[in-house]
Amino acid sequence: MRSAPPGSGSRGSLLAESLILACAGAALGLVLARFGSRALVAQLTTFAATVQINLGLDWRVLAFATAVTAGAAILFGVAPALAVSRLSPK
Repeated sequence: MRSAPPGSGSRGSLLAESLILACAGAALGLVLARFGSRALVAQLTTFAATVQINLGLDWRVLAFATAVTAGAAILFGVAPALAVSRLSPK
């Protein structure tokens, strides 16, 4: 029976898993921000005064969220992958 070289498949799978989790977290955060901004405006509005605030998502916000997502995925995906690749086969 042949075995794969140590850490050959686990490094890529750890990075892919962290990318998937980071993207899911970013998408959930953007959805929560969208509904949270509507809830904030609803809380600030009274019978006497209606609050109107444009809280639309800007391309800069999306670029920042994408950069933070990619950075977190790379940071938290590469570190365990490097640790796994340093393990000696038993």
